Amino acid sequence: MTGQLSSAMPFVEAFDPVKHNLPGAELGWMKALRETGIEQFNALGFPTPKQEAWKYTRLKSLEDTRYQPVIDEDGMTPLDSIPSVLPNPEDRPRLVFVNGR
Repeated sequence: MTGQLSSAMPFVEAFDPVKHNLPGAELGWMKALRETGIEQFNALGFPTPKQEAWKYTRLKSLEDTRYQPVIDEDGMTPLDSIPSVLPNPEDRPRLVFVNGR
């Protein structure tokens, strides 16, 4: 994969080490779908306001957030270790799905 847009690189680089542990990784069609998706994301990067469908959507906070897999010794992700991108996350309900859970 040869990235053209630097904002996508941290996400593209983080995908490779974890792709074999993702749910459904043993399914050929799922593996192909994910590989195609990450290649397209690497080539296109994040959408920008210059694209009509995204003109009112700002993704800067998503781009600036560094994500990493977080798993404790039981293989579960502790909820308090997942950062929120929302202001005052304690003031509202929050649903977090990690590895399909």
